[in-house]
This record gives sequence, C-alpha cells and structure tokens, in this order.
Amino acid sequence: MELIQIMKFALLFILLTSNILSPPHVIIAGEIPAKVTSENREDSSIEQTARKPTPEQQERRKQMISASWIMLIGVAILGGILLLIVFLFGNRIRRIARKPLPNAPLRDPMWYLKNKANDTSELTDEAADTDHE
Repeated sequence: MELIQIMKFALLFILLTSNILSPPHVIIAGEIPAKVTSENREDSSIEQTARKPTPEQQERRKQMISASWIMLIGVAILGGILLLIVFLFGNRIRRIARKPLPNAPLRDPMWYLKNKANDTSELTDEAADTDHE
C-alpha cells in the first residue's frame, strides 16, 4: 500500500516538473497576462519576459528539468537497491532463525545448591559466602 502511494507521488512530481500538468496561473510562452498588459504598459521589459523567455532562460529551464529527472531517476534506483538489500538480508536472517539450535549438554538444574569442590583455602570460603548473599 505504501509503495503505491510513493509511486503516485513520484508520478505527480514527474508530471508537474515536465510541465504536462501546468497550473492555470503559469505564463505560457506567447501569452501575456491581463494584469501585466493593463497596468504596466510603459514597462516593455515585463512584456518581453512575459511573452517569450530569452534563450538563456530556456537553456537554464532545460538544464533544471534534466537535472530534476536525473535526481528522480537516481532516487528511484537508490530506493530499489535499498529494497533489494532489505529483501536479501531479511531472507537470510529468516533462514538463520528457522535453523534449529545446536544441541548443548544440559546443565544440572540444581547447580547453585551444590558445594564447591576442594574448599581448602579461606579465600574460596569467603568467596562462596559472598556468592550466597
């Protein structure tokens, strides 16, 4: 479910950056908005920029669009690689977890009640007394 939502957002981002779904307030080349022509008749630079972008602006816009596509493709590839790593490590960990544990010799369940063997020195007696406290 989350993957579908991420793909929807990615598709929307691609459509918005490639200017396929342009919002209505975006100035389309060749059109002059009503506010620009009626209020700023004396300022011809605004009309020129509203009508047609300069070749430098067009080149910069192409570079920005190509850079955004490259970044989007890079993020998609990196996300795919990370998902692949997660799947592979998850499979390996699941296989290890399903494997039965090796047999170990059973320990005497009453080991703590038995006295230590060879308690001849005082140090071991004192250590044994501190262990039971």
